[in-house]
Amino acid sequence: SLSTTYQKLVEDLTRIDRLSSVFGLLGWDEQVNLPPDSAARRAEEMAVLSKIIHREATAGTIGDGLDTLEGRIDQLNPSERSVVTEARRQYDRATKIPADFVERKTKLASQSFHAWVAAREESDFSLFQDHLQTQLDLAREEAGFLGFSIAGAYDYHIDQHDPGLTAAVIDPLFAELKAATLNLLGEILESPVKPETGIFKGFLEVTQEKFLREVTSALGFDYSRGRIDRAVHPFCSGNGADTRMTTRFDVDNPLDSLFS
Repeated sequence: SLSTTYQKLVEDLTRIDRLSSVFGLLGWDEQVNLPPDSAARRAEEMAVLSKIIHREATAGTIGDGLDTLEGRIDQLNPSERSVVTEARRQYDRATKIPADFVERKTKLASQSFHAWVAAREESDFSLFQDHLQTQLDLAREEAGFLGFSIAGAYDYHIDQHDPGLTAAVIDPLFAELKAATLNLLGEILESPVKPETGIFKGFLEVTQEKFLREVTSALGFDYSRGRIDRAVHPFCSGNGADTRMTTRFDVDNPLDSLFS
């Protein structure tokens, strides 16, 4: 029946989502807890899992189910139609990208992250330069699988996060923002009013961490379903049931941990 077909699609999508959550936890652990000499093993683990997720996401049963549901789309309610439409978009994209590419991309992304950490610590861009070029090449290669030219590759990646948006729309917005920001910055730098920045010096990390927890709790962050840890570059991952926020601490820049 149509309802059975739809339920099977939802089950398949849910399984893929759960696998993706596991992948996300591996990535979180890589940036928060992973011992430095374990990086190579983690890159291999994430590469293998990414290939498994890709296999699940491109299964023929999903395509068959979508064909059936799309053929009787008028019999679905609005919410179900939205699920089918988005599932089709994701399925068509995934089936055009080779599994071996997904595995290779994931492994190289992990290696690039650790190279970036080393470059940051040493303040030596040359340690990361080749890895950055590799990531740009991979981004263009992936866009190419979906029919995008090198010049239009960025549109493909924007669309993954904000469907329908393009560089042509973003560029003038950023240009306007840049001009206004530079004007404001100029006014601040030229102002005779100079703030006393010394008041931000010497804030112990333990004090910052206590304050951060108080602020986030007041804002409604649920520590029974999430946590805050330290990372070289702050990020947030996870989901509503298990949210992983990260920050970093600087004794002479206490606002950085809060803003992160």
